[in-house]
Amino acid sequence: ISTDGTVKILDFGLAKAWEPHTGDVDPAESPTITAEMTRVGTILGTAPYLSPEQARGQAVDRRADIWAFGCVLYEMLTGRRTFAGSTSTEILAQILERDPDWSALPPDLSPSLDRLLRRCLEKDPKQRLRDAGDVALALEDLDLEQPQVSADGGRSGSNLTMRILPWLVATAAAILAIVTWIGKSPPAQPEASPTVRFTEASPALLDIARIGHAGSAVAISPNGQVLVWVGATTESTQLYMRHLDENEAHPIPGTEGGLAPLFSPDGEWIGFWAKERLKKVAVSGGVPQTICEMSHVHGASWGDGIIVMGAVGDLTLWWVDPAGGQAQRVDSLDGLIIQGEYPKLLPGSRTVLLSQMGQNTVDLVSLDSGEVSTLVSEGTNASYLPTGHLVWTHEDNLLAAPFDVSSSTLTGQARTVIEGVLNETLHGALSHYAVSDEGTLAYLPGTFQQAGSRPTWVKLDGTTEPLPLPADTYLSPRVSPDGRRLLLSRQAKTRSLWLAEPARGVMSPITGDEGDQYWAIWTPDGGNIVFNSTQGGERTTNIWMQPVDRSAPPTRLTTEPFHQPPQDMTRDGRTVLFVGAIGANANFDIFVLHLDNGPTTAPLIDTSAQEIKPALSPDDRWLAYASNVTGRLEVYVQPFPDLGATIRVSPNGGTEPIWSPSGDRLYYRSQNGRRVFAVDVISGDPLRFGSEELLFEGSFEPGVTWGSKWDIHPDGEKFLMLQAEYQDPPEGIRVVTNWFAELERLVPTE
Repeated sequence: ISTDGTVKILDFGLAKAWEPHTGDVDPAESPTITAEMTRVGTILGTAPYLSPEQARGQAVDRRADIWAFGCVLYEMLTGRRTFAGSTSTEILAQILERDPDWSALPPDLSPSLDRLLRRCLEKDPKQRLRDAGDVALALEDLDLEQPQVSADGGRSGSNLTMRILPWLVATAAAILAIVTWIGKSPPAQPEASPTVRFTEASPALLDIARIGHAGSAVAISPNGQVLVWVGATTESTQLYMRHLDENEAHPIPGTEGGLAPLFSPDGEWIGFWAKERLKKVAVSGGVPQTICEMSHVHGASWGDGIIVMGAVGDLTLWWVDPAGGQAQRVDSLDGLIIQGEYPKLLPGSRTVLLSQMGQNTVDLVSLDSGEVSTLVSEGTNASYLPTGHLVWTHEDNLLAAPFDVSSSTLTGQARTVIEGVLNETLHGALSHYAVSDEGTLAYLPGTFQQAGSRPTWVKLDGTTEPLPLPADTYLSPRVSPDGRRLLLSRQAKTRSLWLAEPARGVMSPITGDEGDQYWAIWTPDGGNIVFNSTQGGERTTNIWMQPVDRSAPPTRLTTEPFHQPPQDMTRDGRTVLFVGAIGANANFDIFVLHLDNGPTTAPLIDTSAQEIKPALSPDDRWLAYASNVTGRLEVYVQPFPDLGATIRVSPNGGTEPIWSPSGDRLYYRSQNGRRVFAVDVISGDPLRFGSEELLFEGSFEPGVTWGSKWDIHPDGEKFLMLQAEYQDPPEGIRVVTNWFAELERLVPTE
């Protein structure tokens, strides 16, 4: 109360913002929306009165005050909050997505006052009254309205208006005073944008070993309101979803086995990869739909009328119409194959940010011209943001730099903007983060994960004996024919093949650092290795042979332009079995490589289904393999080399078959690699198999479509397996709302 008796209403919320927490606070009465109050740029303001643009973290002007005035006026007229909720997050969600309950307004409200209120509470600031002067004029006009006469002769239309008119006139005077003060003062600066941090708990385990190899395990809708992630269930994986204005997350029906979630540009669809298919499901619910067949993906991006995918194996880039169809490979104009992983389309264009995992770089690729240029020399998993920033990850940091789309160049220095973003090397330096168009960041917290697995002997009863070898991101574990040495693919400067002697605990490379070497097998005499490699300047892997002692240089055996990892070899050393994919459907089939008179290749089993993991019996008379002809991977056996009747072995799913050295048992694993099964082989014509027996379970690295990650020792008493070693899984998903304001402070674009 001033000295002249004038009553002035002041909001001391900003002063209270810095008081320590003293107990439970009603979020509707909470003076601030705060998170890490010591950080610069945290918004200070009362939750129920924030305008939609404030809630989104956008720039604000005096129209935000008009919105707040409208909220107060609504309360004066109805006796209730305009927007209410049990938490600040719920209140913000209502402000962004819902209209006030107009039915709560008094029935005798003046039409002019009703229009004024609605103009103050327009969510689009462009449709809102511009400033306090407009409000003051509208309030003055209320005095000119004539009361309406009701049917019973009473005055109804103006009763409420007359009762509150003195208050409104006083308010008008205050607003006019504010307008006068604003006119004499410098323009007000936009308020700091709200930045709220919280951790979203997942009802399922965030097991990186199972949720991360196809792409980021988290996705956020373009409007920042729907969070989707991959959780690990007992048998498989599942997509989970939470609308941020809801209290709990729930699994999305029909997404069992799903990985690598992504949103359509309009936010109405969730894309994901599952069971060798790219699929989509409506955010509103329904049965998932298949977009295309795709044996595997390493990241996908959904743009206007196109989805681009990185294909694991030959690392080629593919695209498909989101409405459905056959995937097409992206080739450059000179006919060379474009390779890369974790693509991200620039908005409204056919230009892709593409990670090159071996070189740890990000390229800019035109889908129309095929032109490729390196944009980031140290980092992967890049995304373009509407703020004019490019963000990418390096180890466990998220970096950002100003980026000019028109010239496709970085225009400023890169800075670290988020620390502790989970980045794991097991599947090629994959980072788990996503950013919405309106500025919400979601990521899995963690540190850079180098270790992936450790070579381990596992006996038939499941007893383990870790080998004295370092943990690493191994592929292709193979035991030599004499059982004394191991062959492993290991990531160093490049991915190369290493020879290990477990008895001495030593390892040494046996291939050079030219190109990458992924999958390998021993020749029956143990003197040579056959492997696939990108050496020779090739963009796809071909099959090579080299002496184990490196007494001669490697010899190239194939020249086909598709991925060709070798899997097995006949005991006479004359024929190699390998898997490969030819054509746009990218289905893997089984091929043979004849080393005599050539060498030459030919398809062995080539169908519309996947045929993978070929394994020959010790006498070379039978071929075991895995196929998804029934819709899931099962183990089958056929005669070899002349194919005949197909015998299904596994009753409930199986892959990666291995014969015992004596040929009297066939072993295979579950698709997640954790269960090992055995069936007895009963000789006869036709060949028969006994009942399935579960030998043991454990945390072992699963194989991938084109390669097996286990082998059997020649003594038949133990397996060579890769024991998974990971840090503790993240406890939840970190979410940062209105993150763009913080980003702009850290890395200004101008």
